[in-house]
Amino acid sequence: MPKLTAPPLPPGPRKALSDELHRLHLRAGWPSVRDMTRAIGGTSVASSSRVHDVFRQPRLPDWGLLDILVSALAGRIRGLDPSVESQRFHGLWEAAAEASDKPDGPTGTPEGLDSAFLHSSRSSAEATRKGVQDAAAAMVLAAPLPQEAAPWQESVHPLRAYVQRRLHGLRSRINSTEVLLDQRLAQTANLNEEDEVSRRRILLKSLRAEVEGVGNEFSLIRISPAGAEHILNLLSGLESRVEELRQFPPGWFEPS
Repeated sequence: MPKLTAPPLPPGPRKALSDELHRLHLRAGWPSVRDMTRAIGGTSVASSSRVHDVFRQPRLPDWGLLDILVSALAGRIRGLDPSVESQRFHGLWEAAAEASDKPDGPTGTPEGLDSAFLHSSRSSAEATRKGVQDAAAAMVLAAPLPQEAAPWQESVHPLRAYVQRRLHGLRSRINSTEVLLDQRLAQTANLNEEDEVSRRRILLKSLRAEVEGVGNEFSLIRISPAGAEHILNLLSGLESRVEELRQFPPGWFEPS
């Protein structure tokens, strides 16, 4: 499959995002637009032309579509963690979005997604960026798996795979935060700091239990817009609470 030509872009965050996406496509073996479309759940998620535009058009793509494309490509590369790669690309996308203030041109409503479902997440530009992960999941709610799945395609409904990646990310953030707190506890002799570390560890333990509870609940629910919205709201709340616990007092250390 010939490589997809990158769009002409001036140096800057948008070009950096495009360059990294094309490098990922190369590492994944240059799968065709058709194969990538099938891998993310078919044309009910995004048309082949929209997938093509992510690689070829200079305008900033919707994060929801870019996220599931990056995860699908990363899943084809041995030793590459799709959730880690997704986080890396989200940083690149945010930098490009900040540089341009907002995505060039209308972001539109992804195929297969009721526009009313997204409306509540788009009350402002900032809310759009913050809620875009939920939009990505909603985008694949009704997506049936292709009759003949590509060899590198996930064998479960795209939404389930997407939620599992977010759950995995939450578990990783909780684990790394606990490691940081253990390091601080070993370094300090200040009783107030010791109490603060203990408080945060208790909250993290509670959050870990809630994460597992959400995972168990999601494994049992029927995939539907209402069920997805409920789970996604829970995930967003948990992610915010974990990040709050990673806001360390001055003089401790910088979070990893």
